[in-house]
Amino acid sequence: MLARVLVVAAIAATLVACGSRLAPVATPSPSDRSAVGVGTLLYEARFDGNDLRGSRLAGADPSASEVIYGPAWIELRILKPRGETAIAFNAPPRQNYAGDVELSVSPGSRFTLYWGLRGAVGGDLQYLLGLNTAQQSMQLTLFDRGLGVQQPVSKPMPVPGLQTGRTVRLGIVLDGGRALVYLDGDEIAQVVDGRTWAPSIPSLGIVGDDGSVRITRVRYWELP
Repeated sequence: MLARVLVVAAIAATLVACGSRLAPVATPSPSDRSAVGVGTLLYEARFDGNDLRGSRLAGADPSASEVIYGPAWIELRILKPRGETAIAFNAPPRQNYAGDVELSVSPGSRFTLYWGLRGAVGGDLQYLLGLNTAQQSMQLTLFDRGLGVQQPVSKPMPVPGLQTGRTVRLGIVLDGGRALVYLDGDEIAQVVDGRTWAPSIPSLGIVGDDGSVRITRVRYWELP
């Protein structure tokens, strides 16, 4: 368990650093409505190798994971046990936003995907949406990088059929102290937190023993 917490801490820290070095934001495609029904399109991934950056985590075994770029997707792969890797989006930092990610995992995958959503002022706390592929469920957690502790802030939410390889759509709305979680366009959880949140660059990281995730769409919207 301690090793797993340390890996999550490394992902969180590396994602923040990785995001801060990205190139200027690409011009988004025309205005669109989000899967969660709010806002005007701010950013959409182009999957050309420039607006999504792979990041090898400090101390990670370079042979244990890889990031593959395709013509209309990006794939994160675990090649051996305790592999981990991460990507950051070339999107401008935002405190409040809506976003969705479309993805599928290879059947038999055994890893957790962490969607880094935003950090609190001061930098030690970060909201994560964790997708556990083996359990076919996801959970919103608050991770304290300073203490190395991950605290659940929602109940586990089932993701039916994840292990079949079907495409799922994860959605999030962060508006002040509210966090709304969506699955395939339906709201499935709401959390309220009164902390002051800093503008953040959302990111993805995976850690585990086997399998891959193919990401086919990443979008973010300004809130009205």
